[in-house]
Amino acid sequence: MAKDAAAKKVPGGGGVESTVKKIAKKIAGKGRRDAAKKPVAAKAAAAIDASNNIVSDDPAPNDAVNVDTKTIDFYDMSDTLTPYVEAWEWQKTLVDARLRSLDPKNAEHEVAEAKRRGDPPPIFQDRDCLILVQHPPVVTLGTGSTSDNLKFDPEDVNAPFAVHRTERGGEATYHGPGQLVIYPVFNLREHQTDLHWYMRSLEEVAIKAMRELGVENPGRVEGLTGAWANVPPSGAQEKEAASTPLAEKPHKVAAIGVRARRWVTYHGMAFNVCPDLNDFTSIVPCGIGDRPVGSIAQLLAKREGIVSTEEGSYGGGGDGGGEVFEDAALMATSKSALLKAFESVFKVDLNKRGGPPPLRALKAGDKIKCDSCRYLC
Repeated sequence: MAKDAAAKKVPGGGGVESTVKKIAKKIAGKGRRDAAKKPVAAKAAAAIDASNNIVSDDPAPNDAVNVDTKTIDFYDMSDTLTPYVEAWEWQKTLVDARLRSLDPKNAEHEVAEAKRRGDPPPIFQDRDCLILVQHPPVVTLGTGSTSDNLKFDPEDVNAPFAVHRTERGGEATYHGPGQLVIYPVFNLREHQTDLHWYMRSLEEVAIKAMRELGVENPGRVEGLTGAWANVPPSGAQEKEAASTPLAEKPHKVAAIGVRARRWVTYHGMAFNVCPDLNDFTSIVPCGIGDRPVGSIAQLLAKREGIVSTEEGSYGGGGDGGGEVFEDAALMATSKSALLKAFESVFKVDLNKRGGPPPLRALKAGDKIKCDSCRYLC
């Protein structure tokens, strides 16, 4: 998939089940290479506790607040490539507005100020919302991550990707075309004030979507965050044989890293549909150098993903090169499955809004600063 593409159109999809069968057949027919694998002594990455991908200033007990279905605003910008910094600014502005709305005096003042200026009233600031995008190729680092998991110098003029350090938890992550990224801006006081519940729920969204798309054995890998495919049955994960072919090993399909400020969330989940897996070889993905990264397209084709270590990479057909499946139909079908799963897991109805979030209406007043943050380890 071309890295300098300015935009990528994704047509609407049809029924998920029938479309997936056609796509799987089509991908499988692209041909299979049996080139010899080049095993590389993978440097074992330390197991990452799921909580390391959370940054928050709000430790609190688990308490369910809302069990009824609620309507949230949905901004679908995934038919074009949205620069990472632009979507990042959307999220931070929405979070600032959401936090201001928690104080009734602030909310009343901002409505009055908007009216005085002739601006639209900030009607969306007290509502949860979901943003869906695709990004041009970029690498992000979590708050506590180091550059050790970058396999290039980000200051080099010839660096393959721009690198941004963000507020989320987690290690180095790649975003690019062919990957659906969801950014929920949720007030967890209206759901559950439990960030571990929130992380597990995001994982469940990806697992449900993979299951509907026909991916085999989606699930979780003990001690590691995200959503995976080819997961052995419960209790059998420790018995994974060294001789198991790479294509049959657990593949990470969805990466998750979140931040919460006064229980309002941002950042989120990246779901690999048909990205160029070669791009993951420029980093040690999520700091995990001994397990493959995969995609829906690669898994439906029964191919192996990419393992990227500090020393090198292997998989993807034998030479460390990933196979690129540019498939608009698969993107559309995957988006449908992902959104359906999101509504089911979080018990919400998505109210689609046109265009990006109305930031002009949300930027009134001084931004609320985050006084402190801490890891929930």
